[in-house]
Amino acid sequence: QRIVSGSRQSGNLQQATVNVWDAATGAQALVLQSPPSAFCDSVAYDQQGLRIAAACFNQTTSASTLQVWDANSGAQLLYINGVSSSVAFSPDGRFVAGVNGATQEITIYNILNGQRVQTIQGNIVGGINDVVFTPDSAYIVTGNGEGTVSVWNLSTTQQVSKFTGHNSAVNAIAINKDISRIVSAHDDGAIILWDGSTGSALSSFQAAKPLRSVQFNSDGTAVLAGGDENIMRIFTD
Repeated sequence: QRIVSGSRQSGNLQQATVNVWDAATGAQALVLQSPPSAFCDSVAYDQQGLRIAAACFNQTTSASTLQVWDANSGAQLLYINGVSSSVAFSPDGRFVAGVNGATQEITIYNILNGQRVQTIQGNIVGGINDVVFTPDSAYIVTGNGEGTVSVWNLSTTQQVSKFTGHNSAVNAIAINKDISRIVSAHDDGAIILWDGSTGSALSSFQAAKPLRSVQFNSDGTAVLAGGDENIMRIFTD
């Protein structure tokens, strides 16, 4: 019923860059308290529809922040420094993860009090561009600047597998419900479907320009992808 969007501040104009819209009418659905005036390239709803999060970078102050709001009242719940490039909620509603592009750290925070629960050191060439929890909330999957996809054990913070075979940066990733498939969207326009167990590439498509967003439908039978061509494509088995 609602859509949250992240955008970039226009010039020196101070404006909110995280907005919540009514999906049916396109009207503003919620006013967020202390909305950021920054570059907010990553936003998320939790699966329960209770919270909204954004990872933002302020070019003037160089501050990178993770902010979380109540999705019903708009009240700010958390304000955490050091998250700049990607944010994701765990499906069980307990955690929120954020990526620090400078240090390549993936940090997991308790959603109730903002305390740091776990830190994963990425050490990925080219950095980490996107982060997603697996549906069971036991692992984190990252899309990396070197063109790879990594799977991390949340309990041990260790990388358990790495999908390779493409050199262009991964801009976005998505996982289906049973973790049997992972899809990645790349900066050179490629979209790759991976086997979630073996890491082998199952199929691919090549667009003419970078792809920025990718998502499975609810039952995992189709993939939606979009990017710089201003074209939305749907892929099915």
